[in-house]
Amino acid sequence: MMRCAGSAIVRGIAPAAAKAKKEYKGTGKAKLLKTAIDDNVKLVEATLTKRSPVLNHLAKAGKIRIIAAKYDLSDFKVTLMQ
Repeated sequence: MMRCAGSAIVRGIAPAAAKAKKEYKGTGKAKLLKTAIDDNVKLVEATLTKRSPVLNHLAKAGKIRIIAAKYDLSDFKVTLMQ
């Protein structure tokens, strides 16, 4: 069975979407979407060094720093996350 790239993206975002849905049940869709995006950025940041021994080694050696940020397709701006 062939899988499309979209299904991999959905699987990657699903944990953040589920977390946001629990946190903001009953609020507007815009707030839910923003929360899911922010949660996804934080989850990816937290797992990068766990999933990649190379990144983990470089980060521990102080040669790279993982910085969470999001890119807005509507205005082409990058926002650094806290």
